[in-house]
Amino acid sequence: MSLEELEKQLYSARQGQNKEIGKGEKNTSKIGQQEQTIQTFPSWREEDTKEFGVEGQKKNKFKKLFFVGGTIIIFLSILVGGAFFFIRYFSTPKDVSIELYSPSDISRGVPFEVTVQLTNEINNFLEDAKVILTLTPGIISLEGVDGTNRNMLIDTVGNIGGGSLTKRTFKLLSVGDINSVQKITAELSYRTGGKALFTVKNSKDISITSPAISLSIKKPEQIIAGSKFDLEVNYENTSSFDFSDVVLEAKYPASFIFDSASIPPSSLNNYWRLGELKSGSKGSIQIKGTLNNLNQEPSNIPFSISANFGEKNYPIDEQLTSLSISPPPISVEIVPNGNSDYVAKMGDEITYVINYRNDSGIALADVVLKTQFVGELFDFTSLRTNGAFNSLTNTVTWTASNIPALRLLEPGASGQAEVRVKLNPYYQIKRPSDKNFVLRANTEIDSPSVPYYISAEKTSTVAVKEIKVMGVTSVDAQALYRDPGAGIVNAGTFPPKVNRPTQFSIHWILKNYLTDVKNVEVKASLGPGVRWVGSVKSNIESNPTYNERTQEVIWNIDKISATRGILSDPVEAIFKVELTPNVTEIGQYKNILGRTTLTATDDFTGVDMTSYDNSLSTNLTDDKTVRAEEGRVVQ
Repeated sequence: MSLEELEKQLYSARQGQNKEIGKGEKNTSKIGQQEQTIQTFPSWREEDTKEFGVEGQKKNKFKKLFFVGGTIIIFLSILVGGAFFFIRYFSTPKDVSIELYSPSDISRGVPFEVTVQLTNEINNFLEDAKVILTLTPGIISLEGVDGTNRNMLIDTVGNIGGGSLTKRTFKLLSVGDINSVQKITAELSYRTGGKALFTVKNSKDISITSPAISLSIKKPEQIIAGSKFDLEVNYENTSSFDFSDVVLEAKYPASFIFDSASIPPSSLNNYWRLGELKSGSKGSIQIKGTLNNLNQEPSNIPFSISANFGEKNYPIDEQLTSLSISPPPISVEIVPNGNSDYVAKMGDEITYVINYRNDSGIALADVVLKTQFVGELFDFTSLRTNGAFNSLTNTVTWTASNIPALRLLEPGASGQAEVRVKLNPYYQIKRPSDKNFVLRANTEIDSPSVPYYISAEKTSTVAVKEIKVMGVTSVDAQALYRDPGAGIVNAGTFPPKVNRPTQFSIHWILKNYLTDVKNVEVKASLGPGVRWVGSVKSNIESNPTYNERTQEVIWNIDKISATRGILSDPVEAIFKVELTPNVTEIGQYKNILGRTTLTATDDFTGVDMTSYDNSLSTNLTDDKTVRAEEGRVVQ
């Protein structure tokens, strides 16, 4: 029995005694003129006080303190438990961490590894754990990517046990600028039994200090326009990494003429596949060429060295070589058909005039002038010149025996030589690559006399002239009455009769070779008394259309590739027209379609081109089922 229950029983007993005795204290008060007596009894707490005295009061206070303290303790327990529950399920545990380990400095182009360490010091599993590695543009991944985003990696770790340590290693490549600072950020995401997703992250800075393979270029102090010179390209692997596939590339300006190299290029004249380059090894390539830059503007040649990783080249070092050009001691100019911008056509005759002048400041003795013609379209059987022609090398040479002034060319003296040569009217196309033809004339003039300011064995100048050859696009317009090959049946009678309609099928056949052409338009007008019927079809996406107001048939084509109609079927369209002759045309061939005109733009030369075919009449020269006189109009 509790203390409180005991006190209540004692109080009840005393109340019973008071009732039996009938005693009680009286309180008397006056209300108006009356007296009222109220009998009261002490409360059980007052009785306790009276009976127990001061000791009772102390016990009563203790009971109050005990009650309040217990309530506070219970409230605090609930509060602490709730806080623990919130921290347990809705906040990130402080004992899950992620660390990165990698070099702080790296050479550009060197692969390296970064290790991500995951630490779980809590007792619970980390569920659905993933590591997301984010890289700034100067660092890329060499593995675990889809080929489109090499600056982010997602590694699914799965579950990580409590109290465990997990490591993940990633292979990366430094491709950023020299002296740049790149950042790697690693983020760990996970769950701990609930739906909430937690993340922790860390990052590390990496400096790209130097190229792993260094390039250096040696060039002459003075380069004479039109004279040959040497460039020396040196490379060295200064890193501790052994490269397995190294590539060197040069990007020549249009004015540079490649002559030779100490190591033959792997492709074209500017690409060297050097292969393996071990740590500390070095190499060198000498390139000989000419700058045909007659305006003496500086020319730049960028060089780059790269390494191949995963079938892709990544630049390691670049060097830009700027070449200052001095005026050539002998100036040479090649002018074809009197026009420096001349564009040739098949069957043309070209007159090459080679102008030269001695600007060296000294007299040049025993001058030799040579021009070599390079191109598949030349008809060398037609070549005419006063020089000596070598048909093995297709080279014309002039010396003092041909031009006496070349025996001693005084300072400031000039002269010219001339060659005439025709182009073939037709070229046999054999493969799809037979297109975009260029005619080249390589001219060199030299003398053993050398001015004091040139460090060379002879004074020489080289000039090159290239001529583009435009393509050929033909249109063949045909009119047929009987057209079984196209599956077309034309209504009406033939020979055509007065006031009776007769149908004809019109074929437009296009052939193209040497170059691609674009913006093609084929156009012709219908003759008097001729009506558009339609029944259009073609072997490409576009079809001819008819303008009733102008009576024109128009066919627009975006592009026709070279060799179409030569190595493959020609482009063709068919449409039907209907002719009704009148009485004034009896005995005559009736005009069906006016002259067909084709216009296009040559995609290689940029030149607008035009071709034609004759008008069509009821003579039907292309219909083999019709006799010569059968096409005249009859009554």
